[in-house]
Amino acid sequence: MRSRWSINANDIDQEILSSVRNDGCMTINELVNKLSRKFNAPNYLIAYRAWVLWKKGLINLSSFNARTSSVINYVFSLEALWFWVSLVITYMALVFIYINNPIVAYVRYFVGTAFVTFILGYSVVEFAYPRGDEIRPIERFVLSIGLSLVVMPIVGTVLAYMPFRYTTVSVSVTLTLLATVMLVLAAIKKARYVIGLGAWCGE
Repeated sequence: MRSRWSINANDIDQEILSSVRNDGCMTINELVNKLSRKFNAPNYLIAYRAWVLWKKGLINLSSFNARTSSVINYVFSLEALWFWVSLVITYMALVFIYINNPIVAYVRYFVGTAFVTFILGYSVVEFAYPRGDEIRPIERFVLSIGLSLVVMPIVGTVLAYMPFRYTTVSVSVTLTLLATVMLVLAAIKKARYVIGLGAWCGE
């Protein structure tokens, strides 16, 4: 495979692997700048090849150091954006149920559908597959929808046998709590994984 710059991609891959092995802990910027000068190639080409190797599991890319990072650091980093977006949609769906406003109604339809058909299953998928490379993105998406459709009737059946009344409030609150718990557990599991990737950079 050769790029438009007549550079063999395999040569770049081998040099990336060699640099990671020989230079130890280095930032992606250091790696890209080093190899872009060596191959006289644009930075984004080197970064893309590093991303390909990472997706193949041949190198580790992490912004976390085992000695300085924690779950809290992960949760408030850009890598946890998925967590906050999911959490916001979850609680918007809950709150908007009780707001009677024509404008809010349209937003309620959108966030409610996203929560019921995707976020519920997505929280379970993120917990089950925290690394991100265990399954393909399309498989993650489809599995999230499928699990959402499975979780809904299960929760409804369980609530039907509970001593409290089976109402819109009980169903919505239960689904919200379930999604919240699964998202938090998924975030903790994913944080431990990415911090573990950065452990080799520790002193």
